[in-house]
Amino acid sequence: MKFVVAVCGFTFGNPIYNDLYSPKIETPIFLAIASIDTMIAESASLRLRDSSTSTAVYIFQGAHYIPRDELFLQALVHFIEDVFSIKEDHEDDWEDYED
Repeated sequence: MKFVVAVCGFTFGNPIYNDLYSPKIETPIFLAIASIDTMIAESASLRLRDSSTSTAVYIFQGAHYIPRDELFLQALVHFIEDVFSIKEDHEDDWEDYED
């Protein structure tokens, strides 16, 4: 995988899953955390951040859903551009990425 987008993502708290997070995840993660998520505790999401060597955190005002506002989309696009080191003046280069 080139990157992960985890909206309301988290780590499993049960110790039997510790091997999933050690060594740390090297795949870049875009982690969106909902400020009023009643299903996933913020601490569980932050454990996912801490289990990675490269995590971009985006906190949005909302509950357990995928945000679709302009700020979220801009942050996600910026993250993807960073992962692929895409320059703004090379927008047509996307067709070169088959993954």
